[in-house]
Amino acid sequence: AVVSTQSTGILMVFVRGTLLNIICLLRFSPGQFTRFKNHHHLTRYFSMVNNDNSQVDPQPSMSAKKMIGDTGFHFAESGEFLDESNNKFSFAISDNHRENQARYEKIGDAVTDHIYKLMEENHKLERIRVPIGVKSSKLASFVFASFDFLQSKKKKLVLINGSGAVKAGQWARSIIINDNLYPGSMLPYLTWAENNNFDALVLNTNESGSRFQGSADPFEHAQTVWDNFLSSIPEKCVYIVAHSFGGVVVQKLIQNNSNFEDIVSKIAFTDSVHMGRLGSETTPSINWVTSSKPVNTRLGGGGASSKRSAGCRDHPWTSHFAMDSIFSWFMEDNIDLVEDNNVSESISMEKADIAETSEEQMGLTEPSTQTEPMSQTKPEATAEPSSQCEPETQTELMSQSEPGTQTEIMSQSQTGRQTGNRREIGPR
Repeated sequence: AVVSTQSTGILMVFVRGTLLNIICLLRFSPGQFTRFKNHHHLTRYFSMVNNDNSQVDPQPSMSAKKMIGDTGFHFAESGEFLDESNNKFSFAISDNHRENQARYEKIGDAVTDHIYKLMEENHKLERIRVPIGVKSSKLASFVFASFDFLQSKKKKLVLINGSGAVKAGQWARSIIINDNLYPGSMLPYLTWAENNNFDALVLNTNESGSRFQGSADPFEHAQTVWDNFLSSIPEKCVYIVAHSFGGVVVQKLIQNNSNFEDIVSKIAFTDSVHMGRLGSETTPSINWVTSSKPVNTRLGGGGASSKRSAGCRDHPWTSHFAMDSIFSWFMEDNIDLVEDNNVSESISMEKADIAETSEEQMGLTEPSTQTEPMSQTKPEATAEPSSQCEPETQTELMSQSEPGTQTEIMSQSQTGRQTGNRREIGPR
């Protein structure tokens, strides 16, 4: 009787899963269906955070909802941004575009503060003014760093976002608001760092301007952070992840600091927009770029620098889709690269993509208003990091959290690259 009951239970699970897949195939485009299937990865993320295998209720009770400021929205435990009735965010609530945009910006500011709070309370990072020693917060930008960052002998994970409205802890604000907190933020990267004995340093390159001492622009901000936090780190102890325009920031750091190659072990770019030679001849780097090829497919490059597919064709999602591959590479695991005999074809395709890139995607400008929705070679082995770095504790690599339906603003031209329909959203 026990065996019969177990068999019946297994059969029911199989039938339910089959029916769910059929429903999803009918409802979603292929790209959206892939993202929907990835939903179960969120459970693994939460089990990592909570150190248990408990299931997470995606619809918390009203008493469990913590509203984000006075926005009327909260983040469900699943990461979705929902109102009091558990409806997802909608950009257009009136016919007045200016009012919609102002509301979006207000919500964006509240979300930024909330992510700051999560980094401080959940991930135990400290908010530190830069340059170190500046007394007035009105004169200083700030970063988030692990406690005792400078004295600790752990390896260092350094995270740098792109340009625009995104602040420290965010890859893409529109993904956070329209889809899910986790694929749009750096929180999964911070969880991985904690579980693998890395310190973390989160730059805030867009918290810059002429009034900030040492952070007049993203480049000066990064240089100030380098001088204050990274220039004295032991050899080969720093691992960098830089998205979009963050790659240009890293390129500038390489050019301006002769000790960069001594300190930095590896650089992971996610659809970086840097041009020309990176400047480093010895520091291994991989740029996970937008591509329809399976994630981690080789797309060219040579020497210390190479290019691979991020596994998606949407620029703002690359940090999420490439996440596991980046973690594996940082931990020097063997990655089964997808062999591609049509490398030249892939490279030509990516060059065409680059030609389509608009000024906004290149990080040169940031759209101020809402736009209408549209109807590698494997790097050579490198020496082990210096023994001055405390060896990491290997844990199971975190899987991707559910990205949901793609919603990044079309500030970049992506004709012929989009799958599925976009909702109307605000800027990054």
